[in-house]
Amino acid sequence: MIGAGSAIFLFLSRKPPIKEKPQVIAPLVKVVVVHQQDIPVIIQGYGTVKPKNQIQLIPQVSGIILATHTHFVSGGFFRAGDLLIQIDPTDYKLALQKAQAIVAGTRVILDLEKAKAEVARKEWAILTPNIEPPPLVAREPQIKQARAELRAAQAGLMAAKLNLERTSLSLPFDGCIVEKKVDAGQYVMAGQSVGTVYGTKAMEVPIPLENKKLAWFNIPASATVKTNYAGEQLAFTGQVVRTGGKIDPATRLVSVVIEVISPFQQGIADKASLVPGMFVEASIQGKILHQVIPIPRYAVHQKNQVWIIQEDRLLVREVKIIRYDQDYAYVAAGLKDKDLIITSSLDAVTEGMKIRYVRGSE
Repeated sequence: MIGAGSAIFLFLSRKPPIKEKPQVIAPLVKVVVVHQQDIPVIIQGYGTVKPKNQIQLIPQVSGIILATHTHFVSGGFFRAGDLLIQIDPTDYKLALQKAQAIVAGTRVILDLEKAKAEVARKEWAILTPNIEPPPLVAREPQIKQARAELRAAQAGLMAAKLNLERTSLSLPFDGCIVEKKVDAGQYVMAGQSVGTVYGTKAMEVPIPLENKKLAWFNIPASATVKTNYAGEQLAFTGQVVRTGGKIDPATRLVSVVIEVISPFQQGIADKASLVPGMFVEASIQGKILHQVIPIPRYAVHQKNQVWIIQEDRLLVREVKIIRYDQDYAYVAAGLKDKDLIITSSLDAVTEGMKIRYVRGSE
């Protein structure tokens, strides 16, 4: 009985447990300090290189090919004025000699007509002094005809010289042979294509862009095109010179054309150059965004909201974003210089909630 009483006494006299409120730990986030600055806009795009000038090599005279240039092969390079194809000039030399003889003959006929006209004038003056002889007596029509025949003969001589010159086929620019279609010993016709060549002075790169991106740069604009070739990273400087002049009906994109001057001189010690068919990445230098704040794209929520920290509290700011690129959004209003913005993700956000933070790399 005494033991039972003691147990009851202890049970009734024990103190109730003290209830402690659970400690709420504020979420830990990463933040970066943002800065207002002037940012140059870079427009990125991709395209395929093509020659600025590409032509079919077509002789203007017919004949047998006697010889071709040593580099008249696919991929061969030539200089302006190099003899690419020599057509047999024998027939054209004979035609030139014939034209020279015709010119000499018509000049003699003209001289004879002038002499006859002089004799006729003297005889007319003896018979009818003080009266001008009529045109037929003075042989004016005959002289005009002889002069016309001489001019025609001289034109024929010029054509014969030109045809003789055309047996030597060259071009007025440095270039590269794309396709060779003939060889020495082959007969070619005037107007027949004997090869395809392109000029090496300049290359063009059409870059398809959304039309809204055209607002971010002026034409002309500086540009850089990059590509990998033979294990090398190649970079070439160029300039945006024009737009393509139309909108692609399938993609609704507008092409801008980047011109690269002297691409073969910009190559790495003649090892690699910007050649047609290369796929390249282009960076176009655009306008300057003045006093904007770049923030990581993933720090933007609900299209125009940014989370910032003030006095260890989370605040939601609505911002005005004027441009996005691949990595950043550029804020023109809604943030201040040196604001702390949250770059971490949170499952639930409440205005003014307590936050712990660590600074990330800016």
